[in-house]
Amino acid sequence: MPFSSILGKSLAVLTADRLNARKALTQLVDVGPGLGTYGRLLRPILPQARFIAVEIWAPYVKEFGLTEIYDEVHIADARVFDYRRLPTGGLAVLGDMLEHMTKDEAQAVVLALLDRCDAVLLSIPIGHWPQDEFMGNPWEAHVASYGPGDVRRVFPYSIAEMTFNMSEDSGIGVFVLSQRLDLQDQISACFMESVELIKANNGLVFCGLQHLSDLSDPANAQRFFEELTPFLTNPPA
Repeated sequence: MPFSSILGKSLAVLTADRLNARKALTQLVDVGPGLGTYGRLLRPILPQARFIAVEIWAPYVKEFGLTEIYDEVHIADARVFDYRRLPTGGLAVLGDMLEHMTKDEAQAVVLALLDRCDAVLLSIPIGHWPQDEFMGNPWEAHVASYGPGDVRRVFPYSIAEMTFNMSEDSGIGVFVLSQRLDLQDQISACFMESVELIKANNGLVFCGLQHLSDLSDPANAQRFFEELTPFLTNPPA
């Protein structure tokens, strides 16, 4: 599906906000944006960053207005896209998309992004989440399943993580990775500060929304930021 669980979205925004406060993020690379959820949520707090999307399914670009959200939209397979075309620095986000390829393919994509970006944020369903193609898009099918240990094994340079549990054996795992030794402590601190905020404020888990909420709906995005804004260092204007 072009949208995903609300779980972990607040953690992504809080972390990006704190990373940006320490060192201005020059770019946001969203791999597999779908309806542009992360672009919609991060653009208001990163007004200076260049937003770049890599989307395999061309119909989503027009259907969800991706060119209005991102400064660059590359219609390309993330597995073969040449990430060397991108500037260095900034943050890459892979939100609930790595399960759509094999683990070897996913590892190669993440390693390529780590070579370009200061930090990479992963959101991955934990457990068995079967899914077939959706609305004619064959790339929406799930190919791989991950347990908590799988993520750390498949993707090197993981420096902090949090799992939002939905049941005993399933949930959404959010991981931050970096191979920048000079920045790892700062990145981890920003992520863990955000984790502690969520643990101390239960309303930040769902931000007043349902599990599967369409964040292209302005009312849902407004509700999300109503909950989150008091905890941001740079609230949206």
